[in-house]
Amino acid sequence: MAAYAAIVTLVQILHPDQFPLRLRNPEIDSLYNKVISLQSILEKIFPITKNIRQQVIDLNGRIREAIYKAQDEVESFIIKHSLSSENILKEIIEEIDPLAVEADKIASSIKKEMVSSSAVDSLTKLLNPDSFPVDHLESQLESSEYEKLESDVQYLYEKISSLQSCLDKICAAPVSITVEVNELDIQIKAAAEDTIKSFVSSQTDTDASESETEDPTPPAFLQDLQEITANIEQLAEKAQKIADSINEDQPKAQDPLSESAQTTSKRDFRPKKKRIIGQKEDFEKLKEEILKEKNDSRREVLPIVGLPGSGKTTLARSLYEESSITDEFEIHGWVTVTQDYQLGEIFSKLFHSLETKGQKKGEAAQSEKKENLQDAVYKSLRKKKYLVVVDDMWSEDVWDKVKSSFPDDNNGSRIVLTTRSNEIAKYAKASSDFLHRMKPLSLEHSWELLTLTVFEEDPCPPHLKDIGWEISRNCRGLPLSLTVIGGLLSQENKTEEYWKNIQGDTLDAAAKGDEAYVEILFLSYNHLPGKLKGCFLYMGAFVGRKPTRKCTYRTSNIVDN
Repeated sequence: MAAYAAIVTLVQILHPDQFPLRLRNPEIDSLYNKVISLQSILEKIFPITKNIRQQVIDLNGRIREAIYKAQDEVESFIIKHSLSSENILKEIIEEIDPLAVEADKIASSIKKEMVSSSAVDSLTKLLNPDSFPVDHLESQLESSEYEKLESDVQYLYEKISSLQSCLDKICAAPVSITVEVNELDIQIKAAAEDTIKSFVSSQTDTDASESETEDPTPPAFLQDLQEITANIEQLAEKAQKIADSINEDQPKAQDPLSESAQTTSKRDFRPKKKRIIGQKEDFEKLKEEILKEKNDSRREVLPIVGLPGSGKTTLARSLYEESSITDEFEIHGWVTVTQDYQLGEIFSKLFHSLETKGQKKGEAAQSEKKENLQDAVYKSLRKKKYLVVVDDMWSEDVWDKVKSSFPDDNNGSRIVLTTRSNEIAKYAKASSDFLHRMKPLSLEHSWELLTLTVFEEDPCPPHLKDIGWEISRNCRGLPLSLTVIGGLLSQENKTEEYWKNIQGDTLDAAAKGDEAYVEILFLSYNHLPGKLKGCFLYMGAFVGRKPTRKCTYRTSNIVDN
């Protein structure tokens, strides 16, 4: 979101701690406040669903131009101590004001509510003392009993109203407590719906009993009122506790490079071993081929070919991390070849990834001179049975240059190569008969992967299951699409409205055919909050798939702060 990034830059320029004190004036202060307000509004335009997407894109363009204009004027003012015209700042503010109003309207149109909101609203209306049907019992109950009944209904109404207020606050719950909020949301929905059903059922029973007797007893709903109230009261207390925790002041952000920040950080950003879903047969087939004893022990290339996002790298990684495979080889290594490659970088990555028995990754690299990394790779592998994974090969020419560093000593060495190109796969395997093609996941495996990503080990709530199946179908069996969409769904409150929006977006993406994964990746970007879009774009400056530990740490702090 270029508009948001431009606003962040202008806010930094205008910040009272940064802007030259001698140049401050009421117009600068007013512009600063206007821009801060606009920034806050843009952060509320989330998620950007299909029905408002074009409107938001158009508005972002106009905001970006207005902010760029303001930035040019302010920077010129700092340098020259004069403005291009006397009223220019006033004109810029007048240009920003209607844009802020329009942005606010869009933000207000994004309806965020809990799953339980509809049921709680209905129950609140039902229990309204002005309309709740208890008057007809006044003549049938003792005065003290009737007053207690009125008081109990009023108390339950107040608890439901309090719960309704808490739900509005909980909608903005941070990601860190999403699971807790979702569990409570489902419990509240069930309790509210059960209460309404109990009332409707008791009213039917009351109508029947009134036709048979002149002395009806209070409806079952009113007799169970104490138990119903206790349940609602417990849920309301939980909701209030969460709402209060959201409103509490957050601890002050630490300098990400400070010693205290590094020692107090509890997060572990190391990649977790992925659970393989729908690839068990692929895994066993590749494992058998890698370990197969053949009469001909020549070095063999085993290509894995498939669409982007089809799980090639995940499958290769699972094979590479399987100790029963790597233990059969004296040395093993991994290199990812990017489309915008540099040959020296490829050999450097491979050389530094090499592991032998008894030596951890990188230790072998320390004992070698690095004048010629291609020769260093060749010497490290020579006369050894090795396993190397070459991930994401893009070019036959590059393969020709890389494979020259892989000696063939007739000792059963194996090279696993992943590529999206069928031609490269055939070219690389040469005389080998083996070529593994990735297939899309079945609908059942797609659903399993989606629910695992969204809910981890918990089951999908019944009200989302049908929509979820359609979303998983729209991902066309591509693991990347399923994990991206699953990550998106896991960050939001689990409402039917939001899931239906995602269903519509993924249906449009599926219509793109083999390019569907690109649309889904862009969809995940569209659903990022404004302040994270800038962070995401900055991270795009880092080349390749494996950022350094320091880069990962700093990125985590950018997101946190």
